[in-house]
Amino acid sequence: MKIDRRRFIEIKSDKKVDRQIITINENGVIEISREMQDVLKKNVFSLHISEDSRQLLLDPAGSGTVIRNDEPITAKYLIQMIDERVAVFPMNYKMIWEPEEKAWLGELQTPRSLLVRKREQLEKLKERER
Repeated sequence: MKIDRRRFIEIKSDKKVDRQIITINENGVIEISREMQDVLKKNVFSLHISEDSRQLLLDPAGSGTVIRNDEPITAKYLIQMIDERVAVFPMNYKMIWEPEEKAWLGELQTPRSLLVRKREQLEKLKERER
Protein backbone atom coordinates (compact mmCIF):
# COMPACT_ATOMS: atom_id res chain seq x y z
CA MET A 1 0.00 0.00 0.00
CA LYS A 2 1.34 3.41 -0.95
CA ILE A 3 0.76 6.15 1.65
CA ASP A 4 0.09 9.64 0.38
CA ARG A 5 1.80 11.79 3.02
CA ARG A 6 0.33 14.94 1.49
CA ARG A 7 -3.02 13.90 2.92
CA PHE A 8 -1.67 14.07 6.48
CA ILE A 9 -0.94 17.05 8.69
CA GLU A 10 2.19 16.81 10.80
CA ILE A 11 1.61 17.18 14.54
CA LYS A 12 4.30 19.21 16.26
CA SER A 13 4.88 19.84 19.93
CA ASP A 14 3.99 23.29 21.24
CA LYS A 15 7.03 23.22 23.45
CA LYS A 16 10.50 23.02 21.99
CA VAL A 17 12.59 20.59 24.01
CA ASP A 18 16.08 21.88 24.68
CA ARG A 19 18.30 18.87 25.12
CA GLN A 20 21.63 20.63 25.45
CA ILE A 21 22.21 19.23 28.91
CA ILE A 22 25.17 18.00 30.92
CA THR A 23 24.46 15.67 33.85
CA ILE A 24 26.69 14.85 36.82
CA ASN A 25 25.79 11.60 38.57
CA GLU A 26 26.57 10.72 42.19
CA ASN A 27 29.27 8.24 41.13
CA GLY A 28 31.26 10.96 39.33
CA VAL A 29 30.14 10.08 35.81
CA ILE A 30 29.52 13.13 33.61
CA GLU A 31 27.08 12.65 30.75
CA ILE A 32 26.92 15.05 27.85
CA SER A 33 23.72 14.77 25.83
CA ARG A 34 24.03 13.66 22.23
CA GLU A 35 22.60 17.02 21.13
CA MET A 36 25.33 18.80 23.11
CA GLN A 37 28.05 16.58 21.64
CA ASP A 38 26.74 17.31 18.15
CA VAL A 39 27.26 21.06 18.56
CA LEU A 40 30.81 20.64 19.82
CA LYS A 41 33.16 20.99 16.87
CA LYS A 42 35.66 18.56 18.39
CA ASN A 43 35.73 16.05 21.23
CA VAL A 44 38.30 17.95 23.31
CA PHE A 45 37.29 20.82 25.62
CA SER A 46 37.55 21.97 29.22
CA LEU A 47 34.81 21.73 31.83
CA HIS A 48 34.59 23.95 34.94
CA ILE A 49 32.16 24.07 37.87
CA SER A 50 31.45 27.11 40.05
CA GLU A 51 32.36 26.96 43.73
CA ASP A 52 28.71 26.71 44.75
CA SER A 53 28.03 24.02 42.08
CA ARG A 54 25.20 26.06 40.56
CA GLN A 55 26.93 26.77 37.23
CA LEU A 56 28.90 24.71 34.77
CA LEU A 57 31.17 26.14 32.06
CA LEU A 58 32.20 24.25 28.95
CA ASP A 59 35.05 25.91 27.04
CA PRO A 60 35.37 24.41 23.55
CA ALA A 61 38.85 25.96 23.21
CA GLY A 62 40.13 24.08 26.29
CA SER A 63 41.87 20.74 26.34
CA GLY A 64 41.34 19.15 29.76
CA THR A 65 38.50 16.78 28.85
CA VAL A 66 38.19 14.30 26.01
CA ILE A 67 35.03 12.52 24.86
CA ARG A 68 35.69 9.05 23.53
CA ASN A 69 33.10 7.01 21.69
CA ASP A 70 30.66 5.39 24.12
CA GLU A 71 32.93 6.00 27.13
CA PRO A 72 31.64 8.08 30.02
CA ILE A 73 33.63 10.98 31.41
CA THR A 74 34.49 10.21 35.02
CA ALA A 75 35.64 12.64 37.67
CA LYS A 76 35.11 10.96 41.03
CA TYR A 77 37.09 13.67 42.83
CA LEU A 78 34.46 16.15 41.65
CA ILE A 79 31.84 14.59 43.92
CA GLN A 80 33.98 15.44 46.96
CA MET A 81 34.19 19.07 45.81
CA ILE A 82 30.49 19.61 45.05
CA ASP A 83 28.63 21.81 47.49
CA GLU A 84 26.53 19.46 49.64
CA ARG A 85 23.87 22.13 50.09
CA VAL A 86 22.85 21.94 46.44
CA ALA A 87 23.93 18.40 45.55
CA VAL A 88 20.83 16.46 44.61
CA PHE A 89 21.82 13.81 42.11
CA PRO A 90 21.66 13.64 39.22
CA MET A 91 22.68 17.29 38.77
CA ASN A 92 21.40 18.56 35.42
CA TYR A 93 22.79 21.68 33.80
CA LYS A 94 20.92 23.31 30.93
CA MET A 95 23.64 24.67 28.67
CA ILE A 96 23.38 27.93 26.71
CA TRP A 97 25.91 29.29 24.23
CA GLU A 98 27.43 32.62 25.33
CA PRO A 99 28.75 34.19 22.08
CA GLU A 100 30.78 36.93 23.79
CA GLU A 101 32.65 34.36 25.89
CA LYS A 102 32.72 31.73 23.13
CA ALA A 103 31.74 29.14 25.72
CA TRP A 104 28.73 27.19 27.00
CA LEU A 105 27.32 28.19 30.39
CA GLY A 106 24.93 25.93 32.26
CA GLU A 107 22.61 26.57 35.19
CA LEU A 108 21.73 23.84 37.67
CA GLN A 109 18.19 22.65 36.95
CA THR A 110 17.29 21.01 40.24
CA PRO A 111 13.58 21.16 41.04
CA ARG A 112 12.88 23.36 44.07
CA SER A 113 11.08 20.54 45.88
CA LEU A 114 14.25 18.43 45.82
CA LEU A 115 16.34 21.33 47.11
CA VAL A 116 13.96 21.85 50.02
CA ARG A 117 14.09 18.16 50.89
CA LYS A 118 17.89 18.16 50.68
CA ARG A 119 18.11 21.17 53.01
CA GLU A 120 15.83 19.42 55.50
CA GLN A 121 18.07 16.34 55.41
CA LEU A 122 21.15 18.48 56.05
CA GLU A 123 19.45 20.23 58.98
CA LYS A 124 18.59 16.86 60.55
CA LEU A 125 22.20 15.74 60.16
CA LYS A 126 23.44 18.93 61.82
CA GLU A 127 21.03 18.38 64.73
CA ARG A 128 22.31 14.83 65.24
CA GLU A 129 25.91 16.05 65.29
CA ARG A 130 25.15 18.46 68.14
